[in-house]
Amino acid sequence: MNYKIIGIDEKGFSEIYNNYMIKDFPQEELRSLEDFQIAIKEQVIYAYALVLDDDFLGYATVVRLDDSDIMLLDYYAVSAKQRGLGLGSYFIKELFNLLPAKAFLLEVQNPQKVSKKEFETAVQRVHFYENNGAHHTNLEWTSFDNNYIIMFLGSENALIDLDFEHYMRSFYRLLMPDHVVDKYTHATLNKSRNKI
Repeated sequence: MNYKIIGIDEKGFSEIYNNYMIKDFPQEELRSLEDFQIAIKEQVIYAYALVLDDDFLGYATVVRLDDSDIMLLDYYAVSAKQRGLGLGSYFIKELFNLLPAKAFLLEVQNPQKVSKKEFETAVQRVHFYENNGAHHTNLEWTSFDNNYIIMFLGSENALIDLDFEHYMRSFYRLLMPDHVVDKYTHATLNKSRNKI
């Protein structure tokens, strides 16, 4: 099969947002379509789609700092009807190889801080990333009222001294004003790496 990863501009992104993202992510975790489109146009966020011929299979948004090979895999999902077929694993590996990334930072819902209704989905997300080679960090990140663990995909040895909090703050500062980041985000360091 001839899968392709294609870049999506701000105009094409509205279809992904309206047809998929609003179903794949809780409303409180999503930026507005307008915010996405501005960030894509300004090349702060890069949007990608996985396609097979004309069939849409999944999407990803990546936040990139200028002159850095550390990127934030911001939103990532495979179409609901395509899940469980290995496409998610294929897509994340191919996307990582396509981009000049030393590492993807992953902001993953903290299963220990979600409702019982959301717990299983949160655990599945963590396991998906673990199964695809992601490593746990000792950083927990709170953005507004959403609690995340920070994981990374890349060589564990190359990233041992990486300041994850610095990168998370830098990514967020690209997406919102400093005073909002300072007021509504918070990092907590754990003595051990976050494991489920």
